[in-house]
Amino acid sequence: MKIVITGTTGVLGNTAYKIFSKEHTVVALNRRDVDFYDINSVYVKLNEIEPDLILHCAANTNVELCERNPDDAYRDNVIITENIASFCNIKDCRLVYISSTGNYGNWKKGAYTEFDKVEPTTVYHQSKYLGEQLVQNQVRKHLICRTGWLFTSNKD
Repeated sequence: MKIVITGTTGVLGNTAYKIFSKEHTVVALNRRDVDFYDINSVYVKLNEIEPDLILHCAANTNVELCERNPDDAYRDNVIITENIASFCNIKDCRLVYISSTGNYGNWKKGAYTEFDKVEPTTVYHQSKYLGEQLVQNQVRKHLICRTGWLFTSNKD
């Protein structure tokens, strides 16, 4: 299986790359490799690679920065996702989209489930939820994962 992983300069993408590359052909795809804001650039690069699956980990995850610069948050978390989802739709490629548990908001005392309502309270979470909607509406073979806090021990 050939897998493209976006955002391998981050904690999740880098860890996923290390794990999946042990058993699969994995291509790390980052901003230095392709202009993700340009749909033609995305199509050309992904057509060259011909992935079976895209694990989309790339995101603008700085919540405070997203609040101060909502245009950047939407460009990074929505437009890039839309371009990747569009490719997956046309090529019938599988897409795993990494989102956030923060999309639920903070209205519940117990654990949230995928059936709970979504009430994003920050620009970051609103942009990630819009990304989820794009993936759901455009990509037939998709999985949306809402992660919580991610951290690393800096050990391999």
